[in-house]
Amino acid sequence: DRYIARLAQEASVGVDESVLKQRMRVHPLSEEDLLKGIAYLESLRNERKPVSAPLAESPTLPIAKPMPEPAVSSSRQSSPSSVPTPSPPRQPSPSDVEIPESVPSPTVPEIIPSQATLRMAAKVPLPDGTQRPAFASEFFLTTRQLEDLLSEAIPYPTAANDVRQLIRLWAESEKRSGPGGVKLALNVKSVLIKAQVGKVLTDFKGEAQVAGLKPDDYYLIGIDKDDETGIVTIWSKSIAIARGENLVEVSARDVVWSK
Repeated sequence: DRYIARLAQEASVGVDESVLKQRMRVHPLSEEDLLKGIAYLESLRNERKPVSAPLAESPTLPIAKPMPEPAVSSSRQSSPSSVPTPSPPRQPSPSDVEIPESVPSPTVPEIIPSQATLRMAAKVPLPDGTQRPAFASEFFLTTRQLEDLLSEAIPYPTAANDVRQLIRLWAESEKRSGPGGVKLALNVKSVLIKAQVGKVLTDFKGEAQVAGLKPDDYYLIGIDKDDETGIVTIWSKSIAIARGENLVEVSARDVVWSK
């Protein structure tokens, strides 16, 4: 009110029109202006509050009397209320917010390994019908069957067409300590080593692994010699190896000799 009164007084004494318009320009109130206005109103309230008024009584704000309009010509009349106050920016409502449609994640093609891995576990049959892990047993992975390999390694023409006889000669040669037995066992091992694709020795759990294999059909040939009982166990198992990891169990069903 004081500000408007001062403007009216200046207008009545003939203030320059351009200066008057510049002084009457109204800008949006800042937070600092609001705080100053509140402090000003509180000061007016405290000035007019009676001293004897009880503290619990809520103060009443003084009502300002309207000031008379100054006699200013229509060309000079301008009020702060005539100056447009910029409206605050409109906050978007939830309906105005465009929610993008879910984009499906790109499909990653499955990478199929070109090589194969063989993980095997072998067990030895015992005389009481139970089985134990085949620890410290030799296994050869070949593309040739046991009959062909033994026929090449054992120089006995009479046993060439008898697979059971060839297997028995190999097992007996592993038991004998004489020169003849050692020579025959070495011949068989030599042929197996030449024909092997992979060779492993099982651990104490009877397990072993061969990596970097080409997917194909193979023969898994193994031999175990029990030093305590003297029993020789021979396995022969036909397996198909595919890409990736292949799990194979060698059990009593795959035993071709155990004596």
